[in-house]
Amino acid sequence: SSGINAEYGLAAKGEATIHPFEIVGQGPPLPLATFSCPPVQSALSLLPWQRCDVMEVEMARFYKLTKDSIQLLVFTIPRLRKQYFQDDLYPDALDLSKPVTEKWGEVYQVPSVSLCPSGVKPVSEVEIVRTSSQHSKIQKEHTKFKSLEAQRDELFNSFAVQVQKDAGPLPQDLMDGCDDDEWSD
Repeated sequence: SSGINAEYGLAAKGEATIHPFEIVGQGPPLPLATFSCPPVQSALSLLPWQRCDVMEVEMARFYKLTKDSIQLLVFTIPRLRKQYFQDDLYPDALDLSKPVTEKWGEVYQVPSVSLCPSGVKPVSEVEIVRTSSQHSKIQKEHTKFKSLEAQRDELFNSFAVQVQKDAGPLPQDLMDGCDDDEWSD
């Protein structure tokens, strides 16, 4: 990637877990969800973005070397409108297809290239049209499901009512107990 937005994965030899990170600008690496896939790896190689299938919204491809095989690991992001190029996810990438032919010591700017396939419209240029019936249908579906907080509050309240119903003297409170002289040594 161009260094503006980049994804990286950390993995240790002898483990089956990959710890992916995203780096945005000059900020600190942001950890993403870990991925575990047996068998253990001997090595891991991240392929450049040019090797990802952008129409399937692949964010990273790794080759994983194991004891007896080489596996291709593909990380994708779920998107509904896969017929469009997801330009919000794919900034221009470094063009690694041409060798650097500059003289030693000179500063060379690696050109960038768009990952958008020819003839495909970027999702940012697509107008979203929603009818009022679609909007009301979405709202009805949304109100069917209670939020986690509402579910938690309802469960807590029902538990509190049950506890109050069962409130009364505890069995040990109804017992006679023992005399004070029984406690002495």
